[in-house]
Amino acid sequence: AEANREILKSFYSVLKDSDPYLELVFITGVSAFSKVSIFSDLNNLHNISLADLTEKLLGITQEELEAYFEEPLQQAAEKNNLTFDELINQVKRWYNGYSWTGESKVYNPFSLLGFLSGKRFQNFWFETGTPTFLVKEMRKHRYYDIGHIEASEHQLSAFDFKRLDPITVLFQTGYLTIDFYDERFRVYHLRYPNEEVRFSLQQYLLNVYRDTLSGNALAPAVAITKALEANDIASAIEAINSTFSSIPYDLWQKENEHFYHALIHLMFSLLGTYIQSEVHTSKGRCDALVHTADHIYAFEFKLDKTAEEARQQIKDRGYLTPYRDSPKQKIAVGVNFSTAEKKVTEWLVEEL
Repeated sequence: AEANREILKSFYSVLKDSDPYLELVFITGVSAFSKVSIFSDLNNLHNISLADLTEKLLGITQEELEAYFEEPLQQAAEKNNLTFDELINQVKRWYNGYSWTGESKVYNPFSLLGFLSGKRFQNFWFETGTPTFLVKEMRKHRYYDIGHIEASEHQLSAFDFKRLDPITVLFQTGYLTIDFYDERFRVYHLRYPNEEVRFSLQQYLLNVYRDTLSGNALAPAVAITKALEANDIASAIEAINSTFSSIPYDLWQKENEHFYHALIHLMFSLLGTYIQSEVHTSKGRCDALVHTADHIYAFEFKLDKTAEEARQQIKDRGYLTPYRDSPKQKIAVGVNFSTAEKKVTEWLVEEL
């Protein structure tokens, strides 16, 4: 990496000597090296990555999509048995969302054009390359809940291959985008740009936590979804235990409580692809809230404690109270996981 940086530094230094002959130079790429490390000889650059004037420069806007792609959109609506408005909402959810200011949003052209070509909602993101190194860094730094992250401007712009910050790399490679900018504290709030990226990264990350880069990471999410739609808690627990049982024994020996919480978080986050599922980390909310057509489930997970303690916490803290006017059945599910047995050993269910 150091040798490559020196080559780039020599290459760009030539531009400085050619300054009288250059009216405009535009340099783009994935990661931004600091001026000191690679552009020290070319010190008159202006970084416009987060500037308002470039917020719609790259990507396809919603207005451009509907103005220039109406015919393939109509065809896609027919193929997917959706109205035009329903299709537009689905396309937005899956492929729109990139923002460099927190105001305007654009589509990733690669994914959008892939959808318009095949007329099917699928993940085109990983066709550009799988992030093996990145997700291993995420696991190393214990990043698994990245739906809402705060970062400074320096974090978003800097790149130091000797001390890699996963948040920097996630932003620069498109796995995170800007939600909004807090002027008072000069902090950027980041989020997943869209469903495609969230879905792709969480699948891959779940497999990395399971110590495998192959296998169907969606299998537990599909099984849990089907079980909850049938109000079959036992089968949902069985799907959770099946995931834990597939993890090599020596990996359990090295891991701790964080490992358990990461797997639960990723499994229930992936439910959101099929049904409404919210996974929480704050103390004032349950661990997971799942909505099906007929039920609202509040899950609370405990480690080496009791299912009764978990269920009682749901009741005491009123996790289901905001939904008391809903006609759906409201179900509290207290779950206890045993580190000794490496599985869920006890769960209690109560309709509230």
